[in-house]
Amino acid sequence: MLTPLERAVVRIYSKRGGVVIGAGFLVFQRYILTCTHVVADALGVERIATEIPTDEVILDFPGVAPRQKLRARVVFWQPVDPSKEKEEEDITGLELIDSPPDEAQPARLVAGDNFSEHEFEAFGFPAGNHNGTWAFGVLRKRIANGRIQIEDVKQPGYRLEPGFSGTPVWDKKLEGVVGIAVSADPKRPEAKVAFIIPTDVLIKAWDQLIPQRNICPYQSLSAFQEEDAQFFFGRDRFKAQLLEAVETKQLVTVIGPSGSGKSSLVFAGLIPSLIKQGNWLISDFRPKSDPFFELSATSVCLLEPEIKEPEQLIHAGRLKQEFQEGRLSVQQVVERILEKNPGKKLLLVVDQFEELYTLCKDEKQQQSFLDQLLSVVRCTPNFAVVLTLRADFLEYALSYRPFADAIPEADQMLGPMNLEELREAIEKPIENLAMIESGLTERILEDVKQEPGNLPLLEFTLTLLWEKKEYGWLTHRAYDEVGGVEKALAKYAEEQYQKLSEEDQQCTKRVLIQLVRPGEETQDTRRLATRSEVGHDNWDLVKRLADDRLVVTGRDDATGEETVEVVHEALIREWDRLQKWIDTERSFRLWQERARIAYRKWRDANQREDALLHGIHLAEAEGWLQRRTEEISPRQQDFIKQSIKLRDRRRWRTIYVLVGALAIVSGLGIIALLSRQTAVAALGNQINALS
Repeated sequence: MLTPLERAVVRIYSKRGGVVIGAGFLVFQRYILTCTHVVADALGVERIATEIPTDEVILDFPGVAPRQKLRARVVFWQPVDPSKEKEEEDITGLELIDSPPDEAQPARLVAGDNFSEHEFEAFGFPAGNHNGTWAFGVLRKRIANGRIQIEDVKQPGYRLEPGFSGTPVWDKKLEGVVGIAVSADPKRPEAKVAFIIPTDVLIKAWDQLIPQRNICPYQSLSAFQEEDAQFFFGRDRFKAQLLEAVETKQLVTVIGPSGSGKSSLVFAGLIPSLIKQGNWLISDFRPKSDPFFELSATSVCLLEPEIKEPEQLIHAGRLKQEFQEGRLSVQQVVERILEKNPGKKLLLVVDQFEELYTLCKDEKQQQSFLDQLLSVVRCTPNFAVVLTLRADFLEYALSYRPFADAIPEADQMLGPMNLEELREAIEKPIENLAMIESGLTERILEDVKQEPGNLPLLEFTLTLLWEKKEYGWLTHRAYDEVGGVEKALAKYAEEQYQKLSEEDQQCTKRVLIQLVRPGEETQDTRRLATRSEVGHDNWDLVKRLADDRLVVTGRDDATGEETVEVVHEALIREWDRLQKWIDTERSFRLWQERARIAYRKWRDANQREDALLHGIHLAEAEGWLQRRTEEISPRQQDFIKQSIKLRDRRRWRTIYVLVGALAIVSGLGIIALLSRQTAVAALGNQINALS
């Protein structure tokens, strides 16, 4: 098996390609680093020349493709300084004109000052040994001109002599290149002393060694968007299927597990492909708690794009009312949009469609919304709808027969990525941006496996690796530091939690349990909470958690109220602390979700008394209100208190009735007693008379 050094080293030939002059190595994609004096000797120019040579340099990769001659051009040139006083001298960068062999791989650079007494190895081409040979030794300390002294302490063997010039010097402890061999000490050949230009000097001289683009090609826990299409890889087959489906069908459902990349496939895969066609008008929304308002808002943006946002919201509210009262249909609005955009097709993307069941609890509204969508899909040409739906909510979707009948024709099931697709998702985004250490991709793939829902964890881990990259490299050391794929998010969340004060930790617990919808025979899921639900006093903390990428804040378009949700459900699954909180608070949270549904029914019923809580439900709510007042929103507190007042009024009315009834009964009893006493007295008088 070839070493990283053997995959990177190149052999540089004289101009005619016959004699080996020295070495160099692949440092990034198509770039090669070597010594100026090696290239100067190969091209027959002065080592101290200041102008960049224009002749092509001939080289090969002896470790992976010997005698496969390649061409390169000089793109960086620091001539030799005869005084040897400058640090940044005798350094040249080459760019390959021909493609490197498939097995060639850049060598990782390591910079610093902690090399002393480390063992090194180097591969060079001394006179008489053009096939190459190894030199071994120990790194010493830096000298006055910035170079590092190295020494071969073994006998016999090759020292770093002229044929080694330009070759990378590999630190066996740090597992990276710490510099390039530049010269030997001709005064002490017996000591086998030589010098290298250290990596930090090379980087300082030629900034191409470190990619300059700071944009992260990975998306952490967020979905890829249209602007991220250049970094979206691994879904070519599904992207082609989805594109064909949208071009031939009017309803397409992208169904897959949480974390399988449904939204990314649509926004970074499908939509950019449609935009390139030039004849599509595309808009998107999420159902949230009020799907008709969200549909109205996106419709207004298409109908009246020139008006400002506040006015658009007013128009959206009116349009929603028109929809719900039956004075206007979605089909009519869609037809009007198409009329205003002749020659265009309209695509409506309804992302995270499961919100229709998790956030909108009104079954009649759910069915009405589905009826409107199905109607416009059936009757309107040049119009298509794409829905993204979590697979564990498919049963909910199938529970309504008209929608269930439409799904089989529309269904595009999105499974987990296979290993090759995952490899593309890891490696393709960083082409021309960075490099990944040998074996790291395989290690990540082994940890990811092909389980549904692991894609966001992979992206999050890769984002952390990107942030910890070393001189343009994603490394094994950084992967160990972040805790691998499965624990990266949980470890990160725990690290951020431990930085909080004890008071803020308690507040964080109260906030986060409000962002989880506890499952009943289903998995726990995230929920969108309002500012009032998590507590106005906690909002500064919420913003800090958002800065730490643990939650995402937003605003409810219908009410204007600020909202917050956990950044991804992976946090719920993987963070042990949060899972323990949920298990401990499950009874309270299940009651709270039931209470929220009851509150909305009361609100939608114009706050009628018969929609308030009563009986055992009120007794349960009263108990939670006494114990957990701070965690119950003011609106729900008012709902419970009004229920208590109604119960108390009814109790007092009952007491009044009972007291009145008792008084009547008591009065009748007294009358009966008096009557009885009178009768007894009369009877006594009669007896006395007879006697």
